[in-house]
Amino acid sequence: MTPINDNPTRAMRVVRCDETMAAVLRGERFLVFDGAMGTMLQQAGLEAGELPELLCLTNPEEITGIHIQYVEAGSEVVTANTFGANRRKLGDAASVADVFAAAIACGKASGAKYVAADIGPTGALLEPLGTMPFDEAYELFAEQVRAADAAGADLFIIETMADLLEMKAAILAAKENSDLPIFATMTFGEDGRTFLGTTPEIAAVTHTPESTVKYRAVQARRALRREIEKQENELKGGAVK
Repeated sequence: MTPINDNPTRAMRVVRCDETMAAVLRGERFLVFDGAMGTMLQQAGLEAGELPELLCLTNPEEITGIHIQYVEAGSEVVTANTFGANRRKLGDAASVADVFAAAIACGKASGAKYVAADIGPTGALLEPLGTMPFDEAYELFAEQVRAADAAGADLFIIETMADLLEMKAAILAAKENSDLPIFATMTFGEDGRTFLGTTPEIAAVTHTPESTVKYRAVQARRALRREIEKQENELKGGAVK
């Protein structure tokens, strides 16, 4: 595996990849991904309300067959059937680790050059627009990242995000829990914005390696400030008693 710095101007995260992927990350070549998994599963008879990720466990041959169709069409990367495989969505149906292990195995069986671990939105809005704390979203993504890495994924594809903060949580989870390459995308409407109003330009600036590191540093300072305030309040309370 060839290590490559995701930002050569600074001593930052070193990415684990081969020579071909290194060239892609340097912008020297294109990488051909596959198409939709959900559409193919619906055509194969997936019923509304079913968790498609569970088919990796119950019908692995069907999932592998879809991957093979994409490989035969020229895809260098197949995307594992793990889009919604987080603890919140899976519930008690299956563990995150088991689904990722089965999904990555299906991808590997297709003969594709690379298998991407697919990470989609949590299914909940983050604070302050929603009720999910940033740290909770981060932990959901981190569990997926660790499961994908352990299962042998070659890279991460974070996709269909609309919330900048949720995207930040997913990217940080991938960066801090694995050294695999990360491809991150957002979904924009015909007006050129996400449903929360983000433009591609803002998304690109917000998710540079530098901005991600700065965000984590700000988070750390805020956490430290909260801890200091907590200890000061406890000391004041003790003094009053």
